Parts: sequence; structure tokens; C-alpha cells
Amino acid sequence: MALAARPALVIAIAKRHGFPLQFGGSQRFMAARTSTGMSDEPVPLIHFDGRHRGLVLILLLLFVFCLALRLHGFSLPQWHAQLDGSPANEVLLGHPREIRADDWAAALCTIFAQREHDPAFAVFNENIGLGADMIVSPIKTPVRHYVTLFRPHLWGYFFGRDLGLAWHWWFLILGLFYSYFLCFFLVSGGRFFVALSGALLIAYSPFFQFKSAEYAEITIFAALVFVALVHVLFTRSRRQRVAGALILAWSVAGLALSFYPPSQLALGYLLIFLSAGFLLRHHAELRARGQWRHRLICLACGLGLAAVVVGTFVAQGWPMLQIINHTVFPGQRFVTGGDYPCWRVFANNFSLQFFIPENLPGTNITEYGSFFFFFPVLAAWAAYRMWSCRQVDWLVGSTLLFCCALMLFAVVGFPSWLSAVTLMSKVPPNRSMVALGVANAVLLCAATASPQTKKPADVVLLVIIGGWGVFLLIMARSVAENVKSLAFWELVLSAAALTILAYGLLQERFKEGSIFAIAVISIGATCWFNPLVRGGSVFLYRNSLAVRMRALSARDQKARWVTFGTMFYADYPRLLGLPALNGTHPYPQFALWSRFDPERRFVDQYNRYAHVWFTAVASDRITIDSPFLDQVRVSLPPTSPVLDEFRVRFFLVISPEDQFFDRLPQFSKIFSHGRVHIYQKR
Repeated sequence: MALAARPALVIAIAKRHGFPLQFGGSQRFMAARTSTGMSDEPVPLIHFDGRHRGLVLILLLLFVFCLALRLHGFSLPQWHAQLDGSPANEVLLGHPREIRADDWAAALCTIFAQREHDPAFAVFNENIGLGADMIVSPIKTPVRHYVTLFRPHLWGYFFGRDLGLAWHWWFLILGLFYSYFLCFFLVSGGRFFVALSGALLIAYSPFFQFKSAEYAEITIFAALVFVALVHVLFTRSRRQRVAGALILAWSVAGLALSFYPPSQLALGYLLIFLSAGFLLRHHAELRARGQWRHRLICLACGLGLAAVVVGTFVAQGWPMLQIINHTVFPGQRFVTGGDYPCWRVFANNFSLQFFIPENLPGTNITEYGSFFFFFPVLAAWAAYRMWSCRQVDWLVGSTLLFCCALMLFAVVGFPSWLSAVTLMSKVPPNRSMVALGVANAVLLCAATASPQTKKPADVVLLVIIGGWGVFLLIMARSVAENVKSLAFWELVLSAAALTILAYGLLQERFKEGSIFAIAVISIGATCWFNPLVRGGSVFLYRNSLAVRMRALSARDQKARWVTFGTMFYADYPRLLGLPALNGTHPYPQFALWSRFDPERRFVDQYNRYAHVWFTAVASDRITIDSPFLDQVRVSLPPTSPVLDEFRVRFFLVISPEDQFFDRLPQFSKIFSHGRVHIYQKR
């Protein structure tokens, strides 16, 4: 009798001889495994069989190809429109998104500022205000410091600006895909195609694509923590166990040093629920593995090494960390949830990017970029399966419990004491959606991989699917009521399509096709959003404005720049390597603010992470306000003696502020192109 017909015999032989189950077993063998919470289910550890090696080779070739051509998806060419209106010839497909100013006008400027600083990649960048510590900066940049070992998406900038852009973009996109392929392979019980679909669903979700892969590095580290933990606890190979412990140390430290508590905390809680559910699902096999002394030593060493790295970082950056912790934003921000209505959670299901104009006043379409959520219908299905089969799938149950808790926090809210105890007070609900999206993908993969031991009753199936359809229509009505540019009928088609897909997810014949269809829909909803760009940094340094600014600073190297008129241009001087008083301040510089506000009247306005910009006024009185959480506007006369104290000699002025400067005899205009002007104080 063929071994393939006796999966139990195969498992017994594998366990007896100490071989972990292989990645690419036969389809009949794979189908024989169950995902219904049975404690003797074998854990399909990850190995490089033919399919896996082929996938890795494709990813490596794609990565090298994109690096060689310097391809990326950042909207950096938006500077053409901002500076001189010249054609952005580096854009191969699509068009730059002005709405991604967090990238092209802030984060990338700060990264390039590190390259242009003298010395390059300094720990302390003297061109940002009065100088900023770049190790603890919330804007992560490449620095010559060990912390960069835990910022792998930034390594390319050490070899060039355009290479760095390509490395940055594709490391995050391909890293998301591959790390979650590994994660979902474990979750789905070794189903290659299911893991592939789930990974595509994450990497090309609107949440990451509409935000230019923001928060991706945190999410990658979270997946690697789970994968490494499983291998330390389950593999029979000592070498693999040691390797897993090293990866665990690196990924835990990387997750901790990602320095964005809202996503870190939400993903950290998901890791706890997911790991607990996985261990409970496989608890019998975990007990039978043996070699517990070596497993615990590897686990302790991995976590201990991560603790040493994080502890060293905290000790070195403690003064700056204390400043950040006591800022009004984000340090002292305290939320209890409850301000994220249910329709906002599910708004992405209706692909609003195809209905809402990008430039609609008061609407940031990137904030509607989330995930295609199916966890409510999967929760109903899991409850029915557990009741009918009298078995508990601990992995599905724990993940659903996490989804319920997070939804309760986002939609209803926690009591203040509970928010404080759980640290969810640091997690705005809209920033927690990344964890809910990953949990949703875990459930999709687990449900798709779970075989049906018996055909479900048609009545039950229709009730579950009908309830899901009605729920989507209710959400569509709420979306239409809150987004006035939409009509209810425009969203009905999306609701119908998602109802059909949910039906496919619950049918044995269509499950794998349905999750792949969801992944394809997600790709189609996002692949057009970001431009395909080849390089593009050369223009930033060779346009007429940049040439004139660098020439002026070369004559007076100690002189500082300020920008008047809009915050979008305030980071441009530092991008060129020139000292600038305003721009993005990763933490408040009190030595600077004490001169603008000696009486500390506006301390709550500037005690924050902020994009600092100036506007000209005739009054001698300086006022400071915060139009938005991460903005600080300083209204002051350009002739203020405070600017002289900081050796400000050059003024980058954006129309219509130039009309104010033209009336001041102390200033001479030395450059003008379009709405951008340079003034020098006589």
C-alpha cells in the first residue's frame, strides 16, 4: 500500500527519525492533515523545496532588476511641480501623488539630509534647527550607528540616493510579501498557494500601497518574530534552532526599535494572541518534541540578546527619549478609543478610491486605504464549525478574540484605566488597523486551509452569507451618509461582489480560488496608485533653485535658512545639506523655542513632533499655533532680531508671502522662479 494513502504512517516515521515535515509534500498527504485544532497535527516547518527555492529566486531577481534600473514607487518627482513646473521625465508610469507629502516633502528630505550632511550619516545632524539626534528620531534615517542594523530598508542609501530609493521601496514591498508568505505557510498548515495568496493580500493592500509602505518595516518584523519563535520551539535541528534564535533576536530588537508605538503595540498584542493560539493548536506535538533544555536556552538567548540591544539603545538615547515622552504630541497623547466608527473600519471594502476624488476638500484618500475585511463572516463560520464538530481551533479562536477586542476598542472604546493598563492609550484606532488587517489575513488563510469534514447545511450557509450581505449593505449606507460625494447605489456592486467571495470562502471547492480572487482584487485596487519612477534625485540638486541656494551658502557657510509661506518647502534646504531653522523637527528643540517664546506662553503648541513653518506678519509680536497635530506655525516679522541671533541670512519665500518681503527695504530679492523666491537680508 502506498505511503501516500497512510498519512498517519508517514507522520509516525517522520517523527521517529527526527525529520521535520517537508514543505512540498504530496497533495494527498497535505489534504489528510486537518486544521480543526487537533493537538496531534504536525507542524509544517519551512524548508527550501523546489517551489520555495523558485519563489525566492524570482524575488531576488526582481529585487536586483529594480535596483539595477533604480525603480521605485515614491512620489519624489512631485518636486518638479513644486519648484519649476518642469516635466518629470523619470516617471515611467502613473503620476506623483501630492497627497504623499509625508514622503516627498518630509521623510525623504530628512533621509537625503543625512547623506548631504558633513560628515555624512551623522548621529547628530546640525542642519535641522539647532541640531537633532537622528538615532531617536521618529523619522528613521540611515546613521553610522549600530541601530541601522535594525533598519534594513535604509541600507541602500549608503551606496547612493537613487539606489537607496529603489532599495527602500522594494525591500519593504517584497519584504512584506515574503515575511507573510512564511507566516501564512505556518498558519495554513503548509498550503503553498494559500500562503502565496495571503502574502499578496498583505503586500498589495490599500493600507500599505496608499501610504507608500509606511509602517511596513514594523509589520515585517512582527511576522519574522512569529516565524522565528515557531522554529525555535518546534524544529528538531539544533542548527535551525540556533539560527531561529538569532533571527528572533534581530526581529524582536527591530520591532522594538521601529519607534512607532501605535503600530508596535497593536502588532505586539496580535503576536501574543497568534502565538498563543498556534501553541495551543499544536500543544501535543510541542510536548513530544523533547530537547526542552536546548529549546529554552535558545529562546532565552534570543530574547536576552534583543533585550541587551534595546536596553543599550534606551540607555544611550534616554535624554532625548524623555523629551519625546513628555511632548504633547505624540508623547502625552492619551486615547481611549471609540472614535473610529464601524463604517470607517469597513470603508475600504467598497474601494472608495474609485469614487472619491483625490483632491476632494477635507478628504485624505490615503486614510481610507485599509484592508478587505472578512473577519465578521469568518467569525460566524468558525463558531458554526466549532459547534458542529465539537472541536476548538485555538488559532482561529485566539485570532478572532483579538479582532473582537480591537474592534471594541476602536468602535466603542475602553475605560480610561483599561486603556492605561494595556497601553492602548498610545494607540489611535486608525493606526491599529494594520494589526486588524494582518489578523484578518490570518483568518482567511486558516479558513481556506481548513478542510470540511462534512458538508455544511445549506440553511446555515445561507443564513451566514445572507447576514454578511445585509451587514455590508448597512455599512454601505453609513459610508454614503458620511461621505457626501457618494451615492448608496454606487457601493451596492462592491457589497454584492464581497458577498459572493465570502460564499466561495465557505465552500470547499472554491476556497483557494476565492482567497486568490481577493488578492487579485486588492492588487487591482492599488497597483495604479503609486508611480513607477526611475531614480529622480538628480533633479533635486541640479535645478536652478538648488544651484543658487548652494552657491549662496558656500559664501557664508555658517548662515542659516528659513522658509516662509508653506510647510511643504521647509525641508528643502536640509535636503541640499544646508542648515535651516524650520522644517520637520522630530522632537521639540527648547533652546530654539526659548528665544521665540521666552515666557513659555505657547509651550503646548510647539512641544511636539512637528512640521515647523513660518508666516510673515507686520506686528512685532511673535505668535505660535498648531493648526494640526503635527504642525507648528510661527507668525513673526521677517526682521525679528531673533532670526539674527540664529544667523539667519537667507529666506526661501513662497508666494504670496513675497509681496510682504518686497515692501521691506532690509531684504533684496536675488532669485525668483514661479512662486519660489530667495531673499537675502542686507
